[in-house]
Amino acid sequence: MEASDYTVVLRPGEFLSHETVSCPSGEFTLVHQPDGRLVIHRQADGYPVWVSGTGDQDSTGEGSTGTGRFELRPDGTPVVLGPDGALLWSGKVSSVPISAVVMHNAGRMMTLDEDGYVRWQTDAPPAAWERWHGLPDGRSLRRGQNLTGHTLTSANGRFALVNTRDGAVFLQRAGGDMLWGDFSRQYPGLALSEEGNLGSRRSGGYFSMDNGIGVPPDLGAFEMYVSDDGRITFADEAGQVIWQGPLPEPPASGTPEAPGAEERREEVVPHRSPVLLDGCDRFDVLVVRTDFGDEVAWQAILGDLREPVNGQAEEDDAPEPFVIEDRAWEGARWEEIVPALPDEGTPEVLFVADREAMAVGHPLLAVNVALLSDAEDAAPDDAPPQTGRVGARQASSMAVNLALANMDFEDFTGRG
Repeated sequence: MEASDYTVVLRPGEFLSHETVSCPSGEFTLVHQPDGRLVIHRQADGYPVWVSGTGDQDSTGEGSTGTGRFELRPDGTPVVLGPDGALLWSGKVSSVPISAVVMHNAGRMMTLDEDGYVRWQTDAPPAAWERWHGLPDGRSLRRGQNLTGHTLTSANGRFALVNTRDGAVFLQRAGGDMLWGDFSRQYPGLALSEEGNLGSRRSGGYFSMDNGIGVPPDLGAFEMYVSDDGRITFADEAGQVIWQGPLPEPPASGTPEAPGAEERREEVVPHRSPVLLDGCDRFDVLVVRTDFGDEVAWQAILGDLREPVNGQAEEDDAPEPFVIEDRAWEGARWEEIVPALPDEGTPEVLFVADREAMAVGHPLLAVNVALLSDAEDAAPDDAPPQTGRVGARQASSMAVNLALANMDFEDFTGRG
């Protein structure tokens, strides 16, 4: 096997957490996700060709240190560990020394021995279905289209039906409240068949009538959408409703709305997903990736973000950014991202890894979220800047100092 056919992911004793590594061709990417799963995604259709099956891991509880990690143990066994160090998944234990875990152009993760022979590998990915690019427009799912990795948002922007690339389907109120969800689906992609029936489509084109969200079979619908009151709705070609799901449950009683929450929900861009910040606090470095054209530059940005801040010499003290790496946000402007942030728990500053950030020096776009949240109280003539460029290595210091009110936004951006 040629060395040019694979990318080294880990050597014995190394680990990665909430990171991605692509094979040399770029066709497949190994991802350690925030939910604890280790997933191989095919870039052409977003299909998860292999999933570790570790399930959703709570990384927000007391004593938690993050989302766990993917590690190659000194004995050569690849493992996925939870935030508390518990073993969640393990690859094959080898009887000979293992030199590396690699990501191969064939879409397989492998372990290689010291002579370069494969000792263990994931299953071969299924063939891509040529029609995975029949994608929805963000408002409705029509016959022959697939929802995997995409979102349907109601016309008023208040509700979003999300189908993640690893199969989860959930309805969320813009601003953060999850109203219902199915996280145990067999196939990743909801699809509306040519006959107008909702089911699940897996790579290779196989269609199952099991949609998993309570929609009856044989509807013969022309399109599916989310109504302004949050119902899953099916209509015929004339636009007449032929079936609607139940109204979603309201938020828990006693949970007050933050000021301006309703206005912000209505501003959510229809084809974007609400940003989920579970486990993020105001001291974290919140980064949204919007450019996916240079994986090498992105990995360099992640490395810079994890550089220890001044006075922190120990590797264990290095900051861990809270990264949103979802192609639903590809090409998005900061004006689209900010309205999709939850009303509570958002850091003072948002960092956007856009195309300009991929250049030498990695100047992330910093957005003054605190200012925008208080925009009505700001005096137009004296208001500080809304945005500026900051090197990735400065991001942690900026986030912490703004959260503590030690420094101002313009102290880092040089714009005042």
